Amino acid sequence: MDSLTFLVVNGCNARGRPLPDELLSGYFFHGADFVLGKAGYAAFRAAGGPAPLAEDGCYIHALREGDGYRFAADYCGYRKIFYIHRPGFWAVSNSLWQIARAMRAAGLEPRPDPVELAAMEAEGTLIPTGRGMFFSQLTTFRTVIEGVCLLPRDSALRIGPGGATELPLCPRPTGQDYAATLARALGLWSARIAGLVQAGWQLSADLTGGIDSRSVLALLMAGSGGQALFPRSNLNDRGRADLRVAQDLCRHLGLAHNAPLPQRPPALPAPEAFAAWRDLCLGAYHPIYFPRHRLTPGIAHFGGGGGGNQRSVYDRSVWARLRRLGRPDRFVAARMANLRPAAQRAPYGAALRATLARIASTAPAGMDPLLLHYREFRNRFHAGRTPQYQLSINPLASALLDDCAALAGAARIETAQMFYDMLESLHPGLVDRPFDKRHKAIGAARRAALTRVTPDPLPPGRAFADWAPRPPRAQGGPGLMERMANLYARARPLAAQHLPARYLAQADRELERARKTGAFSHPNASKRVGVVAAFALFLAPDP
Repeated sequence: MDSLTFLVVNGCNARGRPLPDELLSGYFFHGADFVLGKAGYAAFRAAGGPAPLAEDGCYIHALREGDGYRFAADYCGYRKIFYIHRPGFWAVSNSLWQIARAMRAAGLEPRPDPVELAAMEAEGTLIPTGRGMFFSQLTTFRTVIEGVCLLPRDSALRIGPGGATELPLCPRPTGQDYAATLARALGLWSARIAGLVQAGWQLSADLTGGIDSRSVLALLMAGSGGQALFPRSNLNDRGRADLRVAQDLCRHLGLAHNAPLPQRPPALPAPEAFAAWRDLCLGAYHPIYFPRHRLTPGIAHFGGGGGGNQRSVYDRSVWARLRRLGRPDRFVAARMANLRPAAQRAPYGAALRATLARIASTAPAGMDPLLLHYREFRNRFHAGRTPQYQLSINPLASALLDDCAALAGAARIETAQMFYDMLESLHPGLVDRPFDKRHKAIGAARRAALTRVTPDPLPPGRAFADWAPRPPRAQGGPGLMERMANLYARARPLAAQHLPARYLAQADRELERARKTGAFSHPNASKRVGVVAAFALFLAPDP
């Protein structure tokens, strides 16, 4: 169950073997302690640790209850739980592809949900470019397979022969003071990082010119003192401004920039990389990113993903503000208008309103519904993609920082003030170093509103990570793009019954370009290819 994907059918795993009474797949933090894999979890439990409950990390926890099971995931829901229940059949997986295969094996034909197909095809949030973040992944708790649901991240699932029930988890205890909650969060994250360093781990960190990665870098410096810390920048990612800022920050902090890791994580061969993308993303997250490395104990990657959890993100343009798209009713109407089949707009609007109401029903009072939607979908599927196949940690998308945001107030959310508070508390003066864009500079208003805290002094955590990776499979056979083209070719005839010819032609051109160059021009540009390929969910697999 430490593989990338899991599947449970009527209480048995994919090989038809009954599940144990309890299982854990993945990794998590409990307090300052870090737990990885089944052996690490067993050692953690033997040391008196409790069963995980909405912890920061990326995992699935299952517990037998009578003739069924109770499933729950990490706090952010990075390890997704999809499920379906029919008379005599139930299945739970973090993969739509695996659920579709299990349905066929049981004689149930996976059928497309027309509402979610329309949303999958939608071309963005403001203008039809295909690059909008909102429709790049699922946007409601329905999925493209009729009858298959996505479990909300704040719920557990009880499922068995008698039915399936979503059980909202108890709300997190809320503090009364923003500064005290922030001091606790910064102290605990520093202790988590210090524990990994003390256990001999290497810390790889993405570094750009923005505020998110700088906030994570400040946490890493607070916990490691720069020891075993390897900041890196993708030189082809966002341009020279990012590179200049990243180099300036490393010089300022005395860190080597883009230094190679002493131990490099092994690369995923093409068959495994393609299977991981297909299992984890097909039909759920449409831009195509093929995994490059496997999960490797001893190497922890830290990213700035989830920064949108703590600030307003959707529709921030002047045009959107003039239209007041920050109001949920106007936002839903605008999203409905993005759908091409007019007949599906009203049903989609109803599904999106029901989703927003469900999210708000268990959230702290006063939280922006659109911020909550970002956490539930964009953060889970975009920022949560890499943590499923690589040991990747996003401190900004954590229960601790969400606790701070719940007390921060609307003004701090609107201006991203919390990130500047973090920087000034962890490493005074870091807010004054250049950013990639002028509007990110602290400015007089943010400086006047700074809340400086002293992180709680906490001892380093322990690492329970006795986990042996699977040996790499033999390479060979078709490459990634050839496998992608084969899946696309199988799916295209069915897709042509649902998608307009112009859409298909654009997807064809992008795939052909990728086959010639060996890579997509940009993951966002590959979205149409991912949408067309998703129709393979409704076809019988190759014999």
